[in-house]
Amino acid sequence: ALPSRAPLPAAPPAMALRIGHGYDLHRLEPGLPLILGGVSLPHDRGCAGHSDGDAVLHAVTDAVLGALSMPDIGQLFSDRDPRWKGARSDAFVTAAREIMEGQGYGIVNLDVTVVLERPKVSPHKEVMRENIARLLGVDVGKVNLKAKTHEKVDAVGENRAVEVHVLILLENSPSSSPAPLASSAADLTASLYAAAQSRATSILSTAAGSDPAPSTPASAAPETSPAAPPPAPGGSVDALRRLEEIVAVRAREGDAAGSWTAKLLGKPVGKVAQKVGEEAVEVAIAAAGGDANEVVKESADLLYHL
Repeated sequence: ALPSRAPLPAAPPAMALRIGHGYDLHRLEPGLPLILGGVSLPHDRGCAGHSDGDAVLHAVTDAVLGALSMPDIGQLFSDRDPRWKGARSDAFVTAAREIMEGQGYGIVNLDVTVVLERPKVSPHKEVMRENIARLLGVDVGKVNLKAKTHEKVDAVGENRAVEVHVLILLENSPSSSPAPLASSAADLTASLYAAAQSRATSILSTAAGSDPAPSTPASAAPETSPAAPPPAPGGSVDALRRLEEIVAVRAREGDAAGSWTAKLLGKPVGKVAQKVGEEAVEVAIAAAGGDANEVVKESADLLYHL
């Protein structure tokens, strides 16, 4: 059990305005497609990343999540999860938009700065703006995008990396009834779990081709992950038995004093809540993929940390 702590403060009232900043940097490596803002730019190298490496859409996603005080894109869509290997980044933006709208916020405007030595971004700016506006469900007039070089200074200036900054302003809609901000670990876990189901479903449907494709030639489009295997036989009783076995082994053989769980107990309760929420996200993602074995494994992680 968690040690006794002072209760968390009550959730603050919804703020009229929220500002978010998103930032991303990717190495540029030969032989990879260069996809920025949903557009494939002709170049001899592209972004190294777990997904399609779209640094613009990653920064847009983090700007929205940051404005809402949510976990960042790396926490919600871990680069250790093979499910996101080669995934199109427009699904991440869509996920962030759904969370934003669920909290009762809309976009006032956002400003994107792409720092890239070459190729020139200017010829593609308008298409990038249109892509971002479409994914966020706003008029293109609310989206600005500008490009800079780094004057041949450091990795970006030497064309070994691309850097993106995004600033966003959100406004609370008086007519909406936003979901309350989490005031406890249980609330945070529940809200992240529900949001993850929507995000994972969106990602999987994107991979299946139900969403509009990015502005990328077919030859340069990143490959999508294979479909998840069907649920394993055995039913819920077998699943619960395997789950119990996994947790029992971890409890018996784990290093209780030096484990990550033990270290968490020495941190603020918000950090504990964040970790539990991340594990709940993984369970939801596995469930949406229909992989029973993965559901059992991720549920064991969640129960172990609880």
